[in-house]
Formats: sequence, C-alpha cells, structure tokens
Amino acid sequence: MTRSDNKAALKLHRKRPRDNSDEKELIVTADSRANGVFTSPTIDKPSPKNSTLKPTYEDFSEDLPPYGSQEYWEQRYEKLKNDCCNEKTSNDQNSSCTDNPPDPFHAWYFNFEELAPLILPLILGDGDREDEDEEETSSTAEDSKIVQIETTHEDLNGRKFSNVDEKAQLNHNVTNPDGKTDLEEVDGDDDDDGDDYYDDVEEEEHETNDPSNYKGLAHNGPISVMEVGCGDVPLGRDLLSSILEMEAEAKIDPSNILEKVICLDYSKNVIDAMKAEQHRTVRDSEKGKEKSTVPLEYHVADARDLPHDDKSFDLVLEKGTLDAMLSDRDGNGPTNCRKIVSECARVTKEGGCIVIISHLNANCQPGLEWLDDIVVPGLRMGAPKFEWSVEVHGSEADVLPSDDEQDDEDNTDELPESPGPAVYIIRKGGMWTTKESVDVDNEELPTVPLRFFSY
Repeated sequence: MTRSDNKAALKLHRKRPRDNSDEKELIVTADSRANGVFTSPTIDKPSPKNSTLKPTYEDFSEDLPPYGSQEYWEQRYEKLKNDCCNEKTSNDQNSSCTDNPPDPFHAWYFNFEELAPLILPLILGDGDREDEDEEETSSTAEDSKIVQIETTHEDLNGRKFSNVDEKAQLNHNVTNPDGKTDLEEVDGDDDDDGDDYYDDVEEEEHETNDPSNYKGLAHNGPISVMEVGCGDVPLGRDLLSSILEMEAEAKIDPSNILEKVICLDYSKNVIDAMKAEQHRTVRDSEKGKEKSTVPLEYHVADARDLPHDDKSFDLVLEKGTLDAMLSDRDGNGPTNCRKIVSECARVTKEGGCIVIISHLNANCQPGLEWLDDIVVPGLRMGAPKFEWSVEVHGSEADVLPSDDEQDDEDNTDELPESPGPAVYIIRKGGMWTTKESVDVDNEELPTVPLRFFSY
C-alpha cells in the first residue's frame, strides 16, 4: 500500500470537532471508581406475592452468576443467538437481530464511529497531518504530555505508599496550589535540591510533528487484527466495514490494508449470533457485489488463554472486557485482568499495538493505579523482554476528594464528574534485553512512558 493511498483513505475519516451539546454521559459513582470496581447492572424482577415492597438487587443477586463469568454472558446472549439463528428472522430483509444500536455518544463505551479518528490513523498513518490548518489541528488533542511510571508503589529505599498521588509527590515534589499532585502539570525540570535518584515520573511536551507519528501499522503491508471479548457489537467487524467503504470511495484495495480480522469471545451464544448475522450479511451483499477479499472470522476463545502463537497480530482490540472481569465480587478480577493483558501482549507482534477501551480513566487516580497494578504488570508477564509505551486518550476530570474532604459536610454534594471512558494505545517496542530469563519484579526494569492526550 502506497503512502498516497494511506492519505486518500484517511481523508475520508478526518477528525472533526465534537459537539457535546446533546451528550448524555453515564456517570460512575465515586465509590465504585475509587475501588476500581463496577457493579453488575440491576435487573427488574416482579415483586414477590403478598409484598408491597419492590425487591432490591440483593434480594435475588445470589441467583445471578458473576458479571464477569462465562455463565453470565451465555445467559445474557441466549436470546440474541436465538433471534439471529431463527430462520424467519434471518430471512427478514427489513430487520436484523443486531439492529437498534445506541445513539452516538449515548453508549456505555465509545462505538467505532467515535473511535475511528484514533484507530484509522493508527493503521493508515497520518502523513499529511502537518498540512492541516490550525482549526482542524486544535480539534485533536488539546494537550499531550509524557509521563513515565514504574510498576510498584515502593521507592528505591523500600518505602510503601498508599496511593499514586503520594508516590508522585516524591518526584521533584511537584504539587498544585491546593496540595494535590496533578500529573498533567508536572514540570520536567530537576529540583534545586539535586535529589534525582527517584525519577520514575518524567514529563515533557509531546512533539506533534514527529514523523514517526504519521507512519501507520499497514505502511509495510496488510495487517492482522484480533479483538478479544467482541460481544455483539464487534469493533473488528466495524473496522473492516469502514475499510471496505474506502474501496469504493477512495479506490483502495482493502486487502492491501487488512490481511484478516478475527473476533473472539468466550460466549458461544454471542459467537453463534455473530456468525448467523455474518452469514446473512454475506448472502445479501453477494447479490449486488463481489465477496470481501478480507476474511472476518468469529471464534469461541477465552481471552485469558488465547489459542494463538506468539507475535501473531499487528493490532489487538479490547473494549470493556477488562472492566467486566474487574467487576466480579469473587476477588479474582485483578488476576484475570492481568492474564488477559498478558495474552494480548504475547500475541502482539513487535512494533504492533494493543488498543484498550476502559472506564478506568488514567486522568483520575483509580485509572492510573489500574495501569500501575494491572496493565503494565500484564504487559511484562506476556512479553517481558520488550519495551512498552502507552498513550492515554480521554477527557480530564477533577481529582477525587480525599477521605477527609468526603467526610466534610460542606463537600458532600461536590463529587467530581466522571471523565468517561479512556482509550489506551499501547505500543510494543523492541527487545530491551537478550537475557534468557527476565525477573519482572526487578526494580531495574525500564519505565513505561505514558502520553496523555486530553480532549
């Protein structure tokens, strides 16, 4: 695929200023965000006989399987599978078992239309970005900085910290006027005291005209894409559809961009539903045009134990699967999440990317701790010899109040707004060691740079 082809394709999906005037954002409570846990959705259930009280979630939650379990999602997708596999439904040209998606900006997570301005340049490159006018450029990241973190809440002298804020305060003692550390405003200059032995948080302005930013994953040829936990609205499917649209509009051969797209989920019901929907879509499309040259495959697989070889995919997508796993009350959420990240890291090619969409936004402390405790350790478990870097794309929000502030009667109604979900673009770099074995707990492991892109 030529550079000019990439430019032509990308022009179809230029990022436009986002109109938030009608946006309705689902808010996660401060308690749930502080704990890094999201509760299972409540389900309406008829009241018991001879009872005038509506039952609470606790009245019947014992009958529900854990939210992150395979059993829960099999039950949730059972009706969808039946609808999609029903012959009458599949033959109805005016309906689809996956119709009626959420309105834009009203979904619990970003849909592909909202993610396209990030994902498509990641694949196609953005070689003509430097020619954009100032107004369009300002509609991308308003601010971007680099922060480097280590994956431990312990300094080199063994001191323990209760949270990321306390840890960050040792990095040149940088705080904002009210005493709270703001990683987005850290000054990268050294302190006058010369105490530079602990420099795990560093920050600098992101150089937006770095040529490496404009070279997409597909610049050397078609890429392989995998999505874990695809559910009933697969990003991989929508990505392929977007690339196929370019075939007619920009005269680009999709097979020069994508080699294959594989969508995985451990719910057999949802995979059966997606296969049935795909069969119908292919059948209808064959009536008017040739079949797509890029294969789209659906498979049942557990993201904690992927059936693929090391370094098999250029791009790995994950949306909401980690959040679902982390919401479980059985205490295994963090371990399961690290396993998922580890497997994603293992199957990603050198120079490839992992894209994670999560409501744990690193612009808030719980999200930063989630990166520190879940994501980075998982990356090092799956590919311990490789360097990693992380871009955080999302909105900013006020810092969560401290425990003392929450107890203050004057602050009871002043909880911070949720920043909403964040998009993490995680890049797998080259090998940093040639050792046969690597101790991921070794304090000499290289730090992981974080770039914050605020919108």
